Amino acid sequence: GALPRLAVGGLLFIVTPVFNEQRILERLSEWGIDASASSLVLVSAPMDVASLGGVGGYGAIPQAQLERSGIVSGSVHGLIMVRTCSGSNDLAVEPSLWIALMGCGRAPGS
Repeated sequence: GALPRLAVGGLLFIVTPVFNEQRILERLSEWGIDASASSLVLVSAPMDVASLGGVGGYGAIPQAQLERSGIVSGSVHGLIMVRTCSGSNDLAVEPSLWIALMGCGRAPGS
């Protein structure tokens, strides 16, 4: 993984959809992000599985398949920031994350 390769005080940005966002901090711990690192996860407004089907390529995946995979919710836009210094691990929801990060008042494709 990337975390052992980060210098002290290094910063890692991961841009990704975040599924089951309420468990993301637990998953980061499972991935090795422990007390020696801190993280901040920003996600767009979470949607239930049925709503995900109307967004982008997720409509091509049957709802039942998402549910069988254990997905109960998802945030289409997510930013995970990890820093190699001790601190806290937090999750924050920004309903219009893409607009908040990129500005211009528009979401992708609009």
